Amino acid sequence: MAALETLNNRVVIISGAAQNIGAHMLKKFAEEGAIAIGCDLQGEKVEKVCEEIREKGGTAFSYSVDVTNESDITKMVDDVIKKYGRIDCLVNNAASGGIGGPIPTTDLTQEQFMLPFKVNVLGTFLMTKHVAKEMVKAKAGRIVDIISVAGFVNSPTMTPYRVSKAALLMLMKQDAVSYGKYGIRVNGVAPGSIVGPESWSGYKTFYHVDTEEEAKKIHEENAKHINLVGRYGVPEDIARAVHYFLAEDDFCNGAVINEDGGAIITGSILHA
Repeated sequence: MAALETLNNRVVIISGAAQNIGAHMLKKFAEEGAIAIGCDLQGEKVEKVCEEIREKGGTAFSYSVDVTNESDITKMVDDVIKKYGRIDCLVNNAASGGIGGPIPTTDLTQEQFMLPFKVNVLGTFLMTKHVAKEMVKAKAGRIVDIISVAGFVNSPTMTPYRVSKAALLMLMKQDAVSYGKYGIRVNGVAPGSIVGPESWSGYKTFYHVDTEEEAKKIHEENAKHINLVGRYGVPEDIARAVHYFLAEDDFCNGAVINEDGGAIITGSILHA
């Protein structure tokens, strides 16, 4: 599968597609002509996204999938293969932030520590395991893992999340090594602080404020200082980077685009 510059008629699976970055990618790639397949634990919500795509003339299907449940994944993959005979692209976007706040290791429970690992690492492992099997047969495919600059930058906050994203970075590189010889490219996109339509409730918790409006005000002020661009990112920023790996490039493998406005080199420690 050489670089195509377009996703027209390509079968693309996106996990965590019910909202924000995942939903935006599903819509954007469908507009380009992709057969857009969204899966999410929130099955009804991702179906609404797909309905919106179909109403505009696109092709989109949804699956209710818990990425930590292997049988959910195998059922979806088997169904997609029966319908289309192939899977061209996979975007591992499903994620869990877990517990926030400046909580040291001594104060974390095992359950709190493991939650992000189950979704961010195990979930990506299982999705890639079963989709890559089909790509190996086809001797072609593109996989993009959504990592995070939090996996590169240390901070007192969100220890389980940061460690899980660092582990995901290594998993992505291992998969690139394993599957490169089969014509499969595995790369990563590491978002910085990204805000979509449904982000503010999470930031309200992160900033320990009572309203989403307060969270937005704090975040917009912080954004002036946490990167070199002076704004927080939006889902479109991530979608463009993912599109590059899926459709425009054929030589990158095991690479990461830090879509963070330069936050890493400024030493930002805010949630990303």
